[in-house]
Amino acid sequence: MSLDVLKQRVDHTTCARCRKKFKAGDRALPAYIILDPDGRDPVTKMRGAEMSGEFELVHASCADPSLDGKVVLLA
Repeated sequence: MSLDVLKQRVDHTTCARCRKKFKAGDRALPAYIILDPDGRDPVTKMRGAEMSGEFELVHASCADPSLDGKVVLLA
């Protein structure tokens, strides 16, 4: 596996999904980068995903970035 997938690939001004720049009023969510999907906590010994300290942001909906409901999605 390439180490590039474990690092932030776009800056926080750009949606990691659609690659469009964020605008004022857009709704965004963090996209955490998983280092190990089945890690083990060294203190509790419980299994859980190990996350990177880095993350990317994604639009809550790339089709409707401001979630104003003006976009009609056809199935």
